[in-house]
Amino acid sequence: MAFVAVVMGTLGNVMGALIASLLMGVAESFGIQYIGADSGLIVVFAMLLLTLAFKPTGLGGGRVR
Repeated sequence: MAFVAVVMGTLGNVMGALIASLLMGVAESFGIQYIGADSGLIVVFAMLLLTLAFKPTGLGGGRVR
């Protein structure tokens, strides 16, 4: 889960990783509540795949110095 948060939030961007981890927690909670107990991780990994498909640089954006 930490790897997913760092990849979604852009490597080296602490604020992006924080935002991504908060979004992952909310998505996992909603997935567990509305779909089923085993679907929390599926929702998070689907979110990772969608993020990488539509914004390959991550949620943090461009380069980090």
